[in-house]
Amino acid sequence: IAVKTHQIDTILPQLKTITHAQSKVILAQNGSGLLPKLEGYDAYQAVVYISGEKQEDKVRHDKDYRIQLKQDAFTEQLKAVISTTALTLELEDNIEKAIWFKLIFNLGMNTLTALSRDTARLLKDDSMLELCKNLLKEGLQVANAEGITYEDSFVDDVIAAYRIFSDESATSMYYDTMNERVTEVEAIQGYIYRQGQKHQLHIPYIETTYTLLAHQNEVRQR
Repeated sequence: IAVKTHQIDTILPQLKTITHAQSKVILAQNGSGLLPKLEGYDAYQAVVYISGEKQEDKVRHDKDYRIQLKQDAFTEQLKAVISTTALTLELEDNIEKAIWFKLIFNLGMNTLTALSRDTARLLKDDSMLELCKNLLKEGLQVANAEGITYEDSFVDDVIAAYRIFSDESATSMYYDTMNERVTEVEAIQGYIYRQGQKHQLHIPYIETTYTLLAHQNEVRQR
């Protein structure tokens, strides 16, 4: 399933018509927290590193072909089946750690490109860079509360990864914002925020930016 996270409810009726008792379902989406919608299915949450943009009735591929999945007998078989394709399937012992890495990775750049309506060049602004670091630190705080830990250099490593992007690189949330489309805020920023609330964490940067992004979504859906 590769529809936008907020569109998943629209395809669930059709899913019943193309699956059977032995079917496996893979959520190849951004964010987290949607597996409960697939109760009754043998479902997997994937971590997707494939960048592209929908243009009218076509999808333009930008870069990368990586998908991460929990390692088990089925995913090992799937990896063998698709080994001759362009896709790279990475099997993870700790898929939750991979999911949280992508969540926090998206928390920084997706949030800032959407709210500023600017591309990756925004990190050349010292104040935006500092805001980005604060978002990442809070995201890491939430992940830690969920039992997920990373290296001490985590925030610096993510910033270094962002710097690989060209100045004109953007995010899916940026493109959705610029085209006045509903964004995936509830499955990314919203999910992290709600997990933080569950642990009663003080995460003011996430709370503020999530509130703004969620309000933008609400306005678009009026």
